[in-house]
Amino acid sequence: MESTKFLRDYINFIRFDKQHSPIPYFLTMTVVLTINIGTLSAALNVESQDIKIAVLDQWIEQLMFFPSTIPHCVNPKSILQLLGLIDEEYFVSEKDFEHRVEVWKKIEVVYERRTRVMSLIYKLTKYILFMMYCAFCFRNAISHYFGFNDVQFPPSAVTPFLWFTEVKLEFSIHFTFVYVLQVWHLTVCHVELYLLQMAVCLPIERILADYEIIYILLDDFGERYSDSAVKYGNQDDTEENKKMSCMKEDMARIVKCHQHICRNYRILAGNAAYLLFVIVLFVTIDSCFSYYLMLKAHVFKKAMKAALYSTSINVALFYIYHNGQKIINQNDILRKTLTKIPWTDKPRWLKQTVYIMMTRANVDNEIKPYGIFVLNYNSFKDLMKTFYSVGNVLSSSNFARN
Repeated sequence: MESTKFLRDYINFIRFDKQHSPIPYFLTMTVVLTINIGTLSAALNVESQDIKIAVLDQWIEQLMFFPSTIPHCVNPKSILQLLGLIDEEYFVSEKDFEHRVEVWKKIEVVYERRTRVMSLIYKLTKYILFMMYCAFCFRNAISHYFGFNDVQFPPSAVTPFLWFTEVKLEFSIHFTFVYVLQVWHLTVCHVELYLLQMAVCLPIERILADYEIIYILLDDFGERYSDSAVKYGNQDDTEENKKMSCMKEDMARIVKCHQHICRNYRILAGNAAYLLFVIVLFVTIDSCFSYYLMLKAHVFKKAMKAALYSTSINVALFYIYHNGQKIINQNDILRKTLTKIPWTDKPRWLKQTVYIMMTRANVDNEIKPYGIFVLNYNSFKDLMKTFYSVGNVLSSSNFARN
């Protein structure tokens, strides 16, 4: 896919190993560290508590760049396996269904639909992040130029992040240097965010396509071999021997599909655990600050701004949890579909094969990073309650102190 090519180029750019130059890696880390120090110094010198909270929130978000980026800069094996899962070819092709055109048409519809969905996710995420990038780059400069008053920044702020020295909106070496550094930092952060989102969402869509294909294969198997006349051991009957051979081929294809799903699930669950942990941690910190600002705000504009910002990032997080819920839903669907396989009066090898697949299907596939939380609706609901509770505690403690 187009998205994976861009992401691979980005990984190769910041990758730090024997085959790649360490200059981009160290240069990027130096820029990020410089921006972090400048933002922290500015936050400590701000008198307004509201502005200080907002700037500290930004500073913590910037710190998340390091645990997110360093692992796939030094050892990108995990992230590359996830990207490989996106680009992987489907395990069945048209030549496998030369005499069953209707089955192949169903599979082809699944291929096309999932490809469109993955392409849509890629484009929407790209456009949304690009708009966020432009907003972060120019919001303070535009607000300062037109005289708008941003409640989260002092009127003199013109750079994307607050700086420890005053930066005036005029063409100078100081302004150019600070602005270029911060825009570079924003560029890398948004590309990194795009990488995390794609490396988590697109492989899930790929696995969901595999599930749909195995359902089609199982339904076709049940229709073709529902007749109990196919029995093991009738070696003198040419027609039944041919049916037996076709049955073995079809069951082998189903087993291959099931193994393919299990393998892809292990790749996703193992390699995406750290990425999911970083994403949830980032959203947790940001949402807690946003709820705090919203509950503490005495100005309606400020409360609405915090609420809209928190809602936007929580919607993005909900999509990840929604995909995790869809993976969980496939467990029951697969078990019900397997029970419909005709096994009465069938060969012993078929019964054993179905038994093995049903035994494996009884183990639920669920995305559970490090065993801490599960990607499903209940976990997302509990997470939203936690955000509100933490924000409420912070707001209440602040009121009590004042």
